[in-house]
Amino acid sequence: MPSKRSALKFSTYAATSLLSATLLLTGCSNDEPEQASTPSSPPAVVEDRLLSLIPADTPYFFASRERLSEDDAMLLIEKLGTLDSIETQLADLEQLRQTTDDEAMHQFLDIMTTLLKTLDEVRTVEDYHRLGMLPNARSAIYGLGLLPAARMELHDEALFKAFFENLLTELPVEMQRAQLGDTEYWYTSVESPMQTLITIRDEQVIMGMLPSTAEQALLEQLFGITPPTMSLLQSGEMQQLEQRYNYSPYGSGRFSTKAIVREVIAPEHPASRALMALGGPETLDIEACRTDIDRLTALFPALVMGVHELSTDRITGSMRLATGAELADDLTTFTTAVPGLGSGQGIASLGIALDVQAVTRALQKYAGQVRTTPFTCPELQGINEAWNELGLLTNHPMTMMLGPALSGMNIRIDSLQADPMQPGGSGVMTFASPNAQGLISAVSMFVPQIATLNLQSNGDVKQVDPQLLPPEVPSVHAAMSDKSIILGVGLDTPEQLKSELKNTNGRSGLLTYGHLGSEIFAILAELSTQLPNTDGLDTAELLYMAELYEKTEFWIGIDGAGIEFGVGVELK
Repeated sequence: MPSKRSALKFSTYAATSLLSATLLLTGCSNDEPEQASTPSSPPAVVEDRLLSLIPADTPYFFASRERLSEDDAMLLIEKLGTLDSIETQLADLEQLRQTTDDEAMHQFLDIMTTLLKTLDEVRTVEDYHRLGMLPNARSAIYGLGLLPAARMELHDEALFKAFFENLLTELPVEMQRAQLGDTEYWYTSVESPMQTLITIRDEQVIMGMLPSTAEQALLEQLFGITPPTMSLLQSGEMQQLEQRYNYSPYGSGRFSTKAIVREVIAPEHPASRALMALGGPETLDIEACRTDIDRLTALFPALVMGVHELSTDRITGSMRLATGAELADDLTTFTTAVPGLGSGQGIASLGIALDVQAVTRALQKYAGQVRTTPFTCPELQGINEAWNELGLLTNHPMTMMLGPALSGMNIRIDSLQADPMQPGGSGVMTFASPNAQGLISAVSMFVPQIATLNLQSNGDVKQVDPQLLPPEVPSVHAAMSDKSIILGVGLDTPEQLKSELKNTNGRSGLLTYGHLGSEIFAILAELSTQLPNTDGLDTAELLYMAELYEKTEFWIGIDGAGIEFGVGVELK
């Protein structure tokens, strides 16, 4: 029986599991899907029976307003098919299963595993339609209070019902059948305090987890028999997320820490009250910790996520940790300008922009606040200890030395030869700093030969004496501005460094950025066959990624709305 803490843990875990399973079902893939031959509908906003049945006050949700065409969806499945094979997806579900002893979660994951195995042979649009499904189905996961629910669009309700009833005969879990008005549904054993419920209505399959003691009104809300007073569609929140964070209509959502904590402390939704009514010993006096919890949720009120781009050529998305206004203002001082950072040029790059002095000031500020007003909740004492250690870090000699001298760097590889006997290549390394003299000292720690060049901040390009370099090392050139030093290795036109110092093609507000082009995957695959001790490199997988990806990228950005963690891929 769950306490408030275990109830929160259960609902969070259940939501994560349901989201994983829902994404698997809406993007089920195969190693070699066949080309679809039937006409497909164009991208469109469909009649929205999906969003109109999701309550606007849900503590968390992730959903889509629009969908790709079936042709584009199948092409994406074909391109990405072997990246996430059926065996990998099944292994992921099994790993989820092993992380919990809860029987209700075991039953739910057993259902999803059986369904996934059945869909292994689905390879064309016709295959999807024959089962009553859509390859481009919109789906949504959301909370009824603390407990998760999910919806997925269907191609044909009757066909899917026939498929599902046949599936029931193969399930390792016994599903009971029941009727609620004219709605037929299935549920797992009443002996478990938590049940998985499934129904098919409104051209959707609907799944949820509720206590076995849930009243009829709660089931009616889950199944959409009783629509919400205000729906997610009516609230316009998804459009607001799209506009504020530049998300596409193909998927966005948020996880409200404030709303979830409120439901734990003083449950308002019938599902949350039913979950808490299961009882159990209290291991955390949440009310006594209310001040500390409110303090944390004010700093981090929500987690926001969404898809920026979704096409057959490019997919990008991000997750954002929203912060309070004061913290957001402090965070925006962390980043600095580093020439070339985020431009995505070359076959690979990795860089960071960090104003160490601004970070130091912020750490001292918040460490001082915690010392003055420490967290009093016993379970949160680790926060006091962590901030004390971070406060000490600001006085570390390395921090004090690098802070005034180095504010960022970016490494770009333009070419790379995979010959293990005589490796070679070309690229650019950029160092940024608040002041030129400090920059010279900082870069000389990495490349001592730079100190011999007598660089000036006029951007003139100078070559490092080849006699000062190790044998077989390509030519090294350098140039400097008042805020950056740039090194070029093996360049055909060293004079390009002068313009590289002014390279502002990257996006603003980046804390870090990295990318890998298809050439890098091919080179790593070749190296894995030539060098010893490369067991960690899967040659076949690297070759596959070289054929699939034109570019992969990741970034961490900071702006007035919080911290963004993003990933993107360009497909061939």
